[in-house]
Amino acid sequence: MDPNGEFRNTSREQYNQIQSFEVSMKTNENDKAKGTFNNQIQFLLSALGFAVGYGNIWRFPYMLYKHGGGAFFIPYLSCLFFLVFPFYYMEVAFGQMYKKALHRYYDSIHPKLVGLSITVAMINFFLALFYMCLISWCFSFLINSFQDPLPWAPKLNEDGNISEFSSDYFIKEFLDKSDSMFDIRSYNPTIMFSFIAMMAFIFFSLYRGIHSAKYLTYVIVPLPYFILTVFFVKGLTLEGFSSGWAYLYKPDWSKLWTLSIWSDAAGQAFFSAGLAQNTVIKLASHRKDDEPLLSTAVLIPCLNFGTSLFASLALFSFIGHASYTSGIPIDDMNVRGMELSFVIYPALINTLPWPNLWSILFFTMMTMLGFGTEYVFIEVCSDTLHGICTRRKKYKGRKVMMTFKVCLIILIFNLVFFSSSAGYYWLEYVDHYSTSVNMVVFSFIQVILFVYFLPIKDLIEKIKKFGETTPKLYIFCLKYICPIFSLFLSAMAVYGDITRKNKPKETIDVIVCNIIFAIPLLSFLIVFVWNPFGRYDLENKAEYRSANLLDNGEEMKEASQSGDQ
Repeated sequence: MDPNGEFRNTSREQYNQIQSFEVSMKTNENDKAKGTFNNQIQFLLSALGFAVGYGNIWRFPYMLYKHGGGAFFIPYLSCLFFLVFPFYYMEVAFGQMYKKALHRYYDSIHPKLVGLSITVAMINFFLALFYMCLISWCFSFLINSFQDPLPWAPKLNEDGNISEFSSDYFIKEFLDKSDSMFDIRSYNPTIMFSFIAMMAFIFFSLYRGIHSAKYLTYVIVPLPYFILTVFFVKGLTLEGFSSGWAYLYKPDWSKLWTLSIWSDAAGQAFFSAGLAQNTVIKLASHRKDDEPLLSTAVLIPCLNFGTSLFASLALFSFIGHASYTSGIPIDDMNVRGMELSFVIYPALINTLPWPNLWSILFFTMMTMLGFGTEYVFIEVCSDTLHGICTRRKKYKGRKVMMTFKVCLIILIFNLVFFSSSAGYYWLEYVDHYSTSVNMVVFSFIQVILFVYFLPIKDLIEKIKKFGETTPKLYIFCLKYICPIFSLFLSAMAVYGDITRKNKPKETIDVIVCNIIFAIPLLSFLIVFVWNPFGRYDLENKAEYRSANLLDNGEEMKEASQSGDQ
């Protein structure tokens, strides 16, 4: 591979690592990217559309006022600089430089670790379930926004008073919330129609792969920003908006000395950028080799943070106005989670002129925000499963059929469980048990594997060939800061799960939740022990061992040349 003896001063261990990686990453027809972004703008829109989602609209504002307003920026920005920027850079670099199927990164370390890619696929599958439910609920609210008056308009409560921020419509009428996961007493036809319509739209958008949806990003990404700007400008004209801003950003410095603010800041910064889910690697694999890396690793997380900040300003201008006009303290408003989008914001919209118009704009924005993220979750899941299955000679299915199967399973799950009166519980428990803890723990595993077991030095050399230099600070952060933060997040996630108060009470609910929690881990253990998909690698033992046969530089050159043939 190098006639000038490039490996003459390379240790055997380093060479074995690089050679094993190169052999495993040899280009073949199944691994080639089946399309590329035409320009940098298409990738930026796709990556931003994935990163910006519901967490920017309802979780970030809640994190701000929960953790001392402006004081939250110190841990958040620290995590952004020392955790997100380096790790985002690494994921984009691996995807852009090697352009390989996701499972091959783990396979290059050891054939049995290919099961980790199935774990990733399962996590993305459950995330797709969660997001598909939220998208359909938002679309259902969009449909109901054409009713006059709006169905969630204030009504007399049992005490004979008007409650502007009541959750009665969302909980009792829209969801018809039952008492447990399997207490299914009704189905909502509007939600069922929304599931079918939204899934059909997403499948046909992904018919030819994630890159085929690149032109849709010109609409679904800028549109939420336009609507958010309209809300922001309108909020500036409302009485009392400044009280909402003051409440949001007034710093409480005592919060800085608590572990929870650092845990929440790291989690928000890390996962809002879409890291440790293999999604960034997948998107980057459709980039051209000479696209800039360093500026991308900074720009996307910064735009993501800016969107969260902008959304918080728009939201709390309305909340300040509502508190001013109703006399209800902001502390008494449940400004968090699903209630923010389906209770608080609809109530705020009712206070405006032309509430139907504002409702249509808001839920159009919420639906579009979900699309950009859902595309990538489904694509990563189907692409990973298809890439693994095609290594077995018996499997002859096309990629589009795998995408269809994944979409169909998600649709069936949503129709049977999430559109029922028990849908609230399924959404909450699937989100927590299948993704929250699993995703955080997997992020620690991926950081360790990618930084210490894949040839980072070889990656850096490849990047140099295209005129970019990897900052030494990034290398330091990847080796030490990222693993420490990931381990800290994992420990906090496990501790939070143990001490969690809102747990299922029914026995059958507990069993199902634990099964959901165990599926990603079991998928890895089954493949690790049984190795049904890894046998294709073991049939090529000579290739994997070729790098370990020789010691000196001349023999290393010979081995590398034979590996290229």
